[in-house]
This record gives sequence, structure tokens and C-alpha cells, in this order.
Amino acid sequence: MGIYQSDAQGRCVYVNAALCELFGMTEKDAMGVGWLDRVHPEDRARVEAARKHAVTPIPVFHLEYRLLLNGRTIWVASFSTALMEGGIFKGRIGTVTDITEAKKHSPEEDSGSG
Repeated sequence: MGIYQSDAQGRCVYVNAALCELFGMTEKDAMGVGWLDRVHPEDRARVEAARKHAVTPIPVFHLEYRLLLNGRTIWVASFSTALMEGGIFKGRIGTVTDITEAKKHSPEEDSGSG
């Protein structure tokens, strides 16, 4: 399972090896907003909008979107929780999971909403 941490501005500050493997990129390339390079072009605007919403202290955040990896598309689900310190929002910690197989068997597979 991919694990990440972002700062209060939504920039990735930590990724584990599983997330790097899932996104097909190095830790260095995934940092900041580099991971967005792998988001499917049809989902990019939606993911960017959601990312801006996620830089608020909402307790739990969930988003499903597609990644484009060397011509192959996979679906992922991201869940995160707000990191608070003394009542101040410091960022998020979350997971990213490949849900491609579940989407293939889902009757409601759609064109990118999640």
C-alpha cells in the first residue's frame, strides 16, 4: 500500500517505496507535486481541484482517480487524514491503493468521477 505525507500547502514531503512502485517513479520525482505527472490527463483538473480542497483540516479525505503509466491506465483510491498540531493544520497523511480490478468488476465504472 502506498503511503504519503503532505505539508499544509499540499506538497508531498514523504512517500514510501510502495507508492513509488505504484506510480512508477522515484521518491525524488514524487515529491512536491511531481506525483501529479502520473495522473491521467482526463482526471487532472478534478484531482487538482480536490487537492486544493484537501489543504484544509477536513478530518478524512477520499478520492478515486486514474494513473497513466507507460500507456497503461490504472485506478487508485486515496484516503487521507488531517495532521493537526495544537489545533493547527500541518498537512495530511494518507494511503493510495490500486483498485483497478475492483473497477473492472464494478457496474458503475465511469469516465473519471470518484
